[in-house]
Amino acid sequence: MDIEFVRKLCAALNRDPWVDWEDIPASTEWLSQIYAGIEGSDNFVFVISPDSVALEICQREITHASRSRKCLIPILCRDVSDNRIQEVLARIQRIDFRDPDAFESALHRLIDALDCDPDWKQTHTRLLVRAREWEAKNRDESFLLRGMDLQDAVTWLAQAPLIERQPPCELHQEFITASKEREAAEVQRFKSLYNQAVARQLAAEAELILRSRPQALDLAMLLGLESLHRLPPLQATQILRVGLTLLPRPLSPYGVVRHAGAIRDLCLNSDGHLLATGSEDGTARVWETRTGREVYSVNHGATVLRVALDGSDRAWSLLGWTERCG
Repeated sequence: MDIEFVRKLCAALNRDPWVDWEDIPASTEWLSQIYAGIEGSDNFVFVISPDSVALEICQREITHASRSRKCLIPILCRDVSDNRIQEVLARIQRIDFRDPDAFESALHRLIDALDCDPDWKQTHTRLLVRAREWEAKNRDESFLLRGMDLQDAVTWLAQAPLIERQPPCELHQEFITASKEREAAEVQRFKSLYNQAVARQLAAEAELILRSRPQALDLAMLLGLESLHRLPPLQATQILRVGLTLLPRPLSPYGVVRHAGAIRDLCLNSDGHLLATGSEDGTARVWETRTGREVYSVNHGATVLRVALDGSDRAWSLLGWTERCG
C-alpha cells in the first residue's frame, strides 16, 4: 500500500526523487548506498505509516538524515500513534495525506516545503557530499576546498544562524575549517617563497652595487638589511660584514681631519679608498679612508675652494681650485 502511495506522489510531483526502492544490490555496500542517496538529496521526505515506522532500516535512514542535518519533511499517509514515530520526526509538523480528497492541497504544502531555501539546501548537499568524499579518503588534503569554492563555503557557513531548520552538520564544519587551515598554510608557504626570492634579489643587487659603485655604500647596506629582514641568506650576511668595514669612521684619533683652517670642499676617489680635502689654510690633502692616514699634502698659498680626486688608491691625481683661479 505504501509503495502505491509513493508512486502516485512521485508522479504528481513530476520530479525525479531518489527512493530506496531502486535496484540496490543486497551486499555489504547496500546500506552505504542508501546513506549516499540521502546525503546527495536536498530534502528527506519520510512517509509515515504503520509499516514504515516498524522497519529497522527506515529508523536507520531517519537517524542518518537527522545526523546529516537534512531538511526532514514527514508526511502521513496512514494512521499511526505518536508514540510509534521516531522523536526526531514527531516534533516536526506533518503533512497529512490521509484524506484522498485533500491530496492536491497536501501536495501543494509538500511542494512549498521542498522548494523552501533552495540555494541553502543545494549548497548544504554539495558540501556534504564533498565532505563525505574527503572523509572517505582519510581526510586527504587534496580533497579540501580552495579559492572561490572555499570563500563561498565560508560565506554559507556564516549564514547558518539564519537557517534554523537545517543547520550545518559537524562534518560540514570540520571540512570547511580544515580547508581554511590548509589555504592559510598555502598562503604562508607562498609568502615564504616570495620573500626568499625577493631577499635573494635584494642581496644580489646589494652585492653588485658594492662591487661596482662603492660610493653608493649606503644604498648597498640598506638593500642588504632589507634582504636580511625578509630572510637571512648567507649572501646578505656577507654583504653587511663587508659593508660595515667600509662605513664612515674618524680620519684621526681625534675624530677630525687635521687642517689649520676650515674645510671648504672634499671628495672621494672612484673606489672610495681615498678622500681629498681643500681648506682655507691653503692646502689640499689626501687621506686613506680606512686608516685616516694622510698620504699627500700640497700648499696652494690661498683658500682651496674645490678639489677633485681621480683614479684608484694605487694611481691617482689631485686637482685643486683656489681663489686666485677665479
